[in-house]
Amino acid sequence: MTLGRDGNFYGTTSSGTIFKITPNGSLTTLYTFAGGADGGDPIAPPIEGADGFFYGTSYVGTVYKITSSGAFTLLGSLPGHSASPLLQATDGNFYGTTADGGDSGAGTLFRVTPKGIVTVLFSLTAFRLIRPDRLPSPPLVQASDGNFYGTTFQGGSMGGGVVYKSTPDGVVTVLHDFDPDNPLEGYAPYGGLVLTTDGNLYGVSYYGGAFASGVIFKITLTGTYSVVYTFDQTNGGLPAATPMQSTDGKIYGMTGFGGAST
Repeated sequence: MTLGRDGNFYGTTSSGTIFKITPNGSLTTLYTFAGGADGGDPIAPPIEGADGFFYGTSYVGTVYKITSSGAFTLLGSLPGHSASPLLQATDGNFYGTTADGGDSGAGTLFRVTPKGIVTVLFSLTAFRLIRPDRLPSPPLVQASDGNFYGTTFQGGSMGGGVVYKSTPDGVVTVLHDFDPDNPLEGYAPYGGLVLTTDGNLYGVSYYGGAFASGVIFKITLTGTYSVVYTFDQTNGGLPAATPMQSTDGKIYGMTGFGGAST
């Protein structure tokens, strides 16, 4: 979910609704998708824009704007299915990804203005951008250099996914290739990246590591890669969620398996 500036949380259900819920648990359905031109199956949560509206995508391939009281506006159509939350960049526009579409059908990076003008910035060819399983997909993150950073769960020159950088104009550079044949470094980064206060990016791989249960990795903006933790199932394993940094400076995340009750 997204924490709004009004103190409430905003989210979606894959069955087709956008909702608001207070910290005390009072839930309001703001909008129900009709399954027509408005789209449907909103997988990713909306984000709050600088203008106070909430912006989001539906998996069917639409982008929308909605107020905190539920006034819904369809902004436009996307070049493919989207399960990724939008990112509002410093230029005021929104950036995101699609799971398919583009020149080779492998996904796209796109930009959408607050008025709904959609532009395809980059069509994926050598690697798939998003997992094709309708689960929330890795979000983009913008660093202080103005570029966007993200991950793919497979593809690249080694087949195990990549960490990539994109300029706002869609010039994409691969910073790190994950190699399934060198599993100690991890591979298949299902989650996205978090930019922390030390200026580095952190993420997780679903597979690999000494115990074949995934790793937490750090990568600099120039592509220097290192493993900072290897999951061993006892302390969790197979992480798929994007980590986050708290105000205490620590990084928090979740694993899909492992722990004392495995």
